[in-house]
Amino acid sequence: LLQQVIASSSEFHAIGSTNIKSGQPRPSPTPLPPASSDSYKAVVYVMLAGGYDSWNLLVPHTCNNAGLNVATQYKNERGILALTEAERTNLININAAKETLKYGTEGAEPCSQYAIHPNISILQDLFEDGDLSFFANVGVLSEPVTKNNYNALTQTKLFAHNTMQAEAQRVDPYEEAPDTGILGRALDILANTTIPGTSNKYNVNSLSIDVPAMALRGVPFEAPSTKVVSRFGPTTFNPSVTNNGADPWDIRAVIKSINNATSPESNMYGELWSSSLLNTVYESEELKYFLGNVSLSTGDVGTGWWESMVGMVLKLIHTRQDRGVNRDVFFVQLPGWDHHSDTKTNFAKMLTDLNNVLGKFVMELKEEGLWDQVTLVSTSDFGRTLVPNTGAGCDHAWAGHYWAMGGSVDGGQIHGQYPSDITADGELNIGRGRGRMIPTLSWESIWNGVVEWLGIEGATKLDYCMPNRHKTGKRLFTKSDIFLQDPAAPTSPPT
Repeated sequence: LLQQVIASSSEFHAIGSTNIKSGQPRPSPTPLPPASSDSYKAVVYVMLAGGYDSWNLLVPHTCNNAGLNVATQYKNERGILALTEAERTNLININAAKETLKYGTEGAEPCSQYAIHPNISILQDLFEDGDLSFFANVGVLSEPVTKNNYNALTQTKLFAHNTMQAEAQRVDPYEEAPDTGILGRALDILANTTIPGTSNKYNVNSLSIDVPAMALRGVPFEAPSTKVVSRFGPTTFNPSVTNNGADPWDIRAVIKSINNATSPESNMYGELWSSSLLNTVYESEELKYFLGNVSLSTGDVGTGWWESMVGMVLKLIHTRQDRGVNRDVFFVQLPGWDHHSDTKTNFAKMLTDLNNVLGKFVMELKEEGLWDQVTLVSTSDFGRTLVPNTGAGCDHAWAGHYWAMGGSVDGGQIHGQYPSDITADGELNIGRGRGRMIPTLSWESIWNGVVEWLGIEGATKLDYCMPNRHKTGKRLFTKSDIFLQDPAAPTSPPT
């Protein structure tokens, strides 16, 4: 009992003098804002952690580029990793007229048809429905590079999980806004931005499932801090202490008492500990209560690791009115994609699981009338080598192919351009015979339009979100490139 009480005190954690209590109870936590009447939007950042093999997700099929066409190059370079003709049947057609209208002939795709891996048919379905677009050959870029100077000019340490995954979340290679991430900085701006046509500022939240996320981290006190929520639900304070077989002690009142309000001359670090502890206890209990009233319209997503995480995101979206928010950002990390051996088989198995999870995610949002208000963006540490290793696997590389999906996405497009030469002689191939491709789009290329869709307008605010966006030399897609014109979105599910 004494150990737990002592460990909860500010004196145990704070550096410096003992806290001086004011003798007054600590003020009640700031109440949540009322349910918002402004339209709701959410971005779900999905990290396919480990570096997923996107060369077998989006595969060239019918290609007409000069010389050796890309479909033949793919077969030659991938060898035993290549999808067979029988596996390349889930085809998507490229709207050449639309591509040319947006990007001109220089942005034309080398192929008129691509195949989607057969184990993730949800992506093909959404692409054909106009609710999903791909981004081709994307990765971290500090500035424009060639195969001769990329090593000297790239700020981020390439091919390493920790550095490239961190940069995919930061989107700030020179750390001009240190210890912050792309969506955290976006919420910094939104929390201080007046909603057009109203006198209200955006009410924002960031929530990460299971693990802290750099992507959601903003400048302290600019926006509410990120809440890390277990896929099983919030972890609440357990006030019970064992009492030698008798009824357990409840130390809640003691904890509140020793962390009561302090006087102005008290230790600032101790005050921060006490206020943070009691606020966290209150907020976790409150969120648990909100979630206890949620049931998904389409039933539970499932009990598997990935299913539980995505299911928790859906349940948290259902609590948006209780939390009083109109802008949410979520982070979900789906691990296990680092296949250095038997890649083709392992990748296919994981795509089956991902297909199942994404299908249930889409079904629930559509059933609740929220599909137009949520955008999911996929990322990974890096792409993988085109050429197999000796263990029928592939290794760490650079550029890869990703996607954005949602009812507001102007889908059926491939933004950017699939490389027209993926051979060892190609100008983008730095792989020393292994097939590592220089990106032709940067992470900023994707996020520029996504944060605009969330409500960020103007060059200064966009530069704050993406400090390096004008230095990469790559196209910055706008909201109108990636999304349909904003509909008048409902603020609550239909009754």
